[in-house]
Amino acid sequence: MRYCSLILLFFLTSCNYADEGFMDYISPKGDFVEPEKVYELAKAENKFVLFYFTGYGVVGDRKMERVIFSNKSIRKYLLDNFIVVSLAVDDRKKLPENLVKKSKYKNREIKTVGQWNIEFQIDLTYNNSQPYFAIVNDKGELIAERGYTSDKWEFIYFLKSSIKKHNVQ
Repeated sequence: MRYCSLILLFFLTSCNYADEGFMDYISPKGDFVEPEKVYELAKAENKFVLFYFTGYGVVGDRKMERVIFSNKSIRKYLLDNFIVVSLAVDDRKKLPENLVKKSKYKNREIKTVGQWNIEFQIDLTYNNSQPYFAIVNDKGELIAERGYTSDKWEFIYFLKSSIKKHNVQ
């Protein structure tokens, strides 16, 4: 498997790119992302994981990226506290043969990265809408989740309250 893009993704999400396009640094663009590797990195960096379930053709996703992710303070907060992983559910890149499996939810084989991503989203959140965000700890346990919002304060509250709630437990 190719992990070069994933390693680059993790390196770049650990840095603060105040003036550059944030989405360019969180999207693996079709590479298969192995959650266990993400959890290992989160543990090593003492961060949470923010899975961003998206689609290349989802209009709401692009609006959130323009309105919320373009905000420098939100980007900084994300980069300081999370390993951010963007998973496109409509990605048609073929999975490696050893990862092809039968879907739990549909009568078909999971053969593409996008099919694997949507199966992972449903397993994790019991939801299959996009955009959708799942905050997970380094053990892969779901802490919080939410769907679309164009309100940056509401999104910041989601991020901060999720971490605070988890740290109190």
